[in-house]
Amino acid sequence: MAWYLLGKDYERNGEQGKANYCFNRAEEVYEAFELSKVPADIWKNYEMRLLQVEKEREKRAKRIRRALLAAVILLLCLVPSVGAPGDPGERLAAEAFDELLPEAKSAGTDDEPDKNGNEEYDGPLFTAAAIGGGKEGNGLSGLLDKPSRLPSHSVVLGMERAGRWKIWSRGMPAMYGITRDPSGVIGIRPYQGAKELCGCEPADDAALTKTAAGWAEIQVHGAVLSEAVRRFHEDRGRLPKSLNELAQPFPNNWLSGRSPEMKALFPHFVSGRNARDSGKKQGKGGEAAGVPRLPGGLGSSPDGKPFFTDPLVVVVDRKKSQAGG
Repeated sequence: MAWYLLGKDYERNGEQGKANYCFNRAEEVYEAFELSKVPADIWKNYEMRLLQVEKEREKRAKRIRRALLAAVILLLCLVPSVGAPGDPGERLAAEAFDELLPEAKSAGTDDEPDKNGNEEYDGPLFTAAAIGGGKEGNGLSGLLDKPSRLPSHSVVLGMERAGRWKIWSRGMPAMYGITRDPSGVIGIRPYQGAKELCGCEPADDAALTKTAAGWAEIQVHGAVLSEAVRRFHEDRGRLPKSLNELAQPFPNNWLSGRSPEMKALFPHFVSGRNARDSGKKQGKGGEAAGVPRLPGGLGSSPDGKPFFTDPLVVVVDRKKSQAGG
């Protein structure tokens, strides 16, 4: 029927060749209407009814699309913005900042990062690894490479697996703790996250939960800030002078917002990028030199290296409709 109606439309417009092609595709429908003795007024009413049904179908589709659009806008209005005051992630990060970096209120307020690094920090130092280990290991080997530089307490958090992905979240459980006494003796104890792996009675990690969640949130702040500094540098050929340069009004912004954590981290990421460029010019391995060194327990290693050091990328798993980075 569709072919027949399209052919009639072409015929009315004088495009007989296209009309004949459509009539041939219509086959028995064409024969039934053109060769039978159906009165013209009946055919006209039938055609008008078909057109009316098609218009009603289009109106219903438009109403559905408008309703969906209104629902999406409503949801976006209800979702709090990133780093909005009162956001649980920001509160966790702020509380962890106070514990992981006691001088947090003054850190990052100057153009130069704190020179003291991690020399006087005594823990806890956090890092993360996939639960069950794998090719990347269980996170202990990276910390134990230089045990003399470890603080008195270090903790490995566990990332759940979802196929090929490792899930980063504020709720990552503690897997292992590494203690180092004043004489340099190293001790390792399992926490709840490693209960099934060690087949033992794990230590209680309740006291670490809030600080670990805040540390995980700080790493995300750092990853976003690092990417913004990198993109700004590639576009402008220079480093940003302040966090405000990255958080300009749209469309001149590189960040959608700013936070106290980003303000404190900013000079460290800028100095890391500056060291990277200087190292490249002098042929001294700029990539390694360009990794920021964060003070206190804000990093993921004894030298203050942040957990996320590679540029951010978005990978879409079209088979499972998932996005990862």
